Amino acid sequence: MMSNIEFSYRQEHSPVLGTIHRPIAKVQFRKNDDEWVSEFMYVDSGADFVLIPYKFGKFLGFEHKKENVHTIQGVNGEVSIVFRVAKMRIGTYVFPVKVAWSQIEDVPVLLGRLDVFDRFKEMKPRILTPLGIYFKGMFSSKCAA
Repeated sequence: MMSNIEFSYRQEHSPVLGTIHRPIAKVQFRKNDDEWVSEFMYVDSGADFVLIPYKFGKFLGFEHKKENVHTIQGVNGEVSIVFRVAKMRIGTYVFPVKVAWSQIEDVPVLLGRLDVFDRFKEMKPRILTPLGIYFKGMFSSKCAA
């Protein structure tokens, strides 16, 4: 049976725009010791892949090896990354995901398209309430539980 995974928009302050609402999803990663760790990530359809900061990758058990370091361009400039594969859980769905592990701390935690968006069908309902607009996002999964 296919179940929906809902996420809300978090109200944040932008120095340029004032109050804004950003889509946030609760995601879990499996550490090397098989413990699951929760993280709230920005749902970013403009991001090519999942991006995590350096210390979070170390916490998950990622290690440095001889490998290709890639440079990506983001809003804040260039960032060096290396790719790792991690187990991710969204709701009850567990799947492997290619993660861009930033080699610096100053990056947002992003839930990008690669290995994630192709597993879910995006739906974008909006519910109007008397107090204003409350945004709610939903994903319905194509992957097996």
